[in-house]
Amino acid sequence: MRQAAFHLFLLVVAVQLPSNAFATDPSDLGRLRAEGACPACDLGGADLARAELDGADLSGANLRRANMRESRLGRANLSKADLAGANLMRVNLTSADLSGADLSGAFFVEADLWRANLKGARINGAFLGQANGLQQGQLNQACGDEATELPAGFIVRYC
Repeated sequence: MRQAAFHLFLLVVAVQLPSNAFATDPSDLGRLRAEGACPACDLGGADLARAELDGADLSGANLRRANMRESRLGRANLSKADLAGANLMRVNLTSADLSGADLSGAFFVEADLWRANLKGARINGAFLGQANGLQQGQLNQACGDEATELPAGFIVRYC
C-alpha cells in the first residue's frame, strides 16, 4: 500500500509541474491531431487525455510524462516509445505494441492491457497493480524492479 501511495504522490507532483517543464513540440502535437500518427515525435508532457488513437503509429515517440488518461490506443504501435512517468489511467491498450518501450514509473490504474505486447518493455517502478487484462505471459517478456507494483500473484524478472 505504501508503494501505491508513493506512485499517487509522484503522479500528483507531475500534474502540478508547470506546463513548460516538458518539451512538447507544438508541430508534432499538431501532426498527431491532424494525421492520427506521429512516429518519433516529441510529445513529452503533452495532454492527450481522452484521445482517440486506436491503431496510431507512435513508435519511438517521446511520451514521457504525457497525460493519456482515458485515451483509446487499441492496436497502437508504441514500440520503443518513451512512456516513462506517463498517466495511462483507464487507457485502452488492447493489442497495442509496447515492445521495447520504456514504461518506467507509468501509472496503469484500470488500464486495459489485454493482449498488449510487452516484449522487451521496461516497467521499473510502474504501477500495474490495478491493470485489467494483464497476463503473467506478458510480464515474462518484460522486465522491472522491486518498485514495480503488480497484481497479487504476478512476478516480473529484474532488468
